[in-house]
Amino acid sequence: VVSAEDVSQSKPDPECYRTGFQWTDAYRTSHGHLPMTHQECVVIEDSPAGVRAGVAADLQVLGVPNTVPAEELRKAGARWIAKDLNDWWPESIRLAFAR
Repeated sequence: VVSAEDVSQSKPDPECYRTGFQWTDAYRTSHGHLPMTHQECVVIEDSPAGVRAGVAADLQVLGVPNTVPAEELRKAGARWIAKDLNDWWPESIRLAFAR
């Protein structure tokens, strides 16, 4: 978990996602896995500022329109929109976000 105490800039600045990516990658490599690529990481966001932060961090974004219309998340750069996260299984995420 990356919280406000871990970063100096808030969204839409990508610092939180860059930090989270670095921490996740460090954990993986410290346990013998290959380094993670940006294409292997998907941001799940429900705000335009968060979507813009994920995109600016060079990560793929799945938008969830909890309180914001889906169109706003699309305009902010969400690659896909999830009406219900229960519809998204690991395999469907891999297929949708494969570059």
